[in-house]
Amino acid sequence: MFENFDSATIQVIVLADSEAQRLGQNSLSAEHLLLSLANQERGDAAQWLHAAGMDAKVARRAAQRRAGQSGKWPDWKAALPAGLKTWLAMVQSQNTELPFDEDARIAIEQAATIAGRFGSQKVQPEHLLAGLLAAERSSARSLLTALGIESRDLQEQIDSRLAG
Repeated sequence: MFENFDSATIQVIVLADSEAQRLGQNSLSAEHLLLSLANQERGDAAQWLHAAGMDAKVARRAAQRRAGQSGKWPDWKAALPAGLKTWLAMVQSQNTELPFDEDARIAIEQAATIAGRFGSQKVQPEHLLAGLLAAERSSARSLLTALGIESRDLQEQIDSRLAG
């Protein structure tokens, strides 16, 4: 399924799985993919989210509230070096991959369609972000709204940048 996804996008999906598990969810949703994109230190998708006003820590707290959690667990993983965090996330996801919910499946399908439309051989994180915003109703859009970010405006900006 992911043979047309570049390594950065696969890393986003792996880390989204960890995010879902951290939140105690039984499936990986569009919201988890969005959180994972926002947590990236580099890349256009992360920059676009940050420019729109999305703060990864604030978004995670909002997701925790939406999941009914206090977010008071110890975050020992935060002290790990970035490479070790990525490795740990990959190992954990290989052992306990969560299924994708409908929102996430649609976003991933949309991302592949969008990548093809813009002539890309591989699905990149920017395409995944565009795919997350393509669905009118999704947990990703709902989280953006909760954060005061107008998803329609963000979608238009991303479409323009991808076309540019």
